[in-house]
Amino acid sequence: MRLRLAGCKVFSRRYILRHTAMEVFHPLRHRSYFFNLFFREPLQALLGDLRSAEVEVIERRADEFARAGTTNDLAQYPVFPWVIANYNGQNNFRELDKEFCRQSQNMRELSLPTGKLNPEKFNKLKARLKEVDASDREIRFLYGTIYSNPTFLRNRNRIDLGRKQKGEDVDAVVLPVWARTPEEFIFKMREVLESNFVSEQLHQWIDLIFGYKSPIDVAEEHDNLYHYQCYEHDLFQDYETENEMRIAQIAISEFGQVAEQLFTH
Repeated sequence: MRLRLAGCKVFSRRYILRHTAMEVFHPLRHRSYFFNLFFREPLQALLGDLRSAEVEVIERRADEFARAGTTNDLAQYPVFPWVIANYNGQNNFRELDKEFCRQSQNMRELSLPTGKLNPEKFNKLKARLKEVDASDREIRFLYGTIYSNPTFLRNRNRIDLGRKQKGEDVDAVVLPVWARTPEEFIFKMREVLESNFVSEQLHQWIDLIFGYKSPIDVAEEHDNLYHYQCYEHDLFQDYETENEMRIAQIAISEFGQVAEQLFTH
């Protein structure tokens, strides 16, 4: 594949928590391309050559927004907060427009990690963690959100997703009463995301994901701790054998990468 880089923007990126990749945004093709060079030295040499060719190269510390994630790597896909807490209410479609966001019971508390939203479940989890060895206390609260594509709500390929405890097949997502179609569900989710309530609370969620509550050394005191392998570390130094490193790479790909801290206050 050949790319004409005139007018492109090149961002340095992480891949499996290592700063060995870059992403090229192509203005004419209206898409981006992700490249991993596996080692930092070749990446730095290539970025230097691109600068010499007058291609705009944006380092990882220079553009806060670009560091938030990339759609070219599922392990660091851009995230948005779940903001609706009540999916079982009897609100119809019109009521959601008018009153839904004004009622606190319908909205998520954005200052809390998702694992702490249900106090009863959270306390049971904390008690369970105290019973296991400290080295096993790695399972925490990871989540993903989709505000743009309704296809994840359907099971068009008829994939066998197992069965519930009552024996019912797990199939397409059951929608709340205020959404008649998957498309309407996505539309309403985005509408609530842009509501005044969320705008006034969003900074608290940013503190958890991109701010001062996100680093591993302070995340535990805020009950905001993720799987330990999701935090940035050097795969080549932290694992003694190639097999250990391969297992870690698979875990990072499965669990995802904790976003880089963008804000300190």
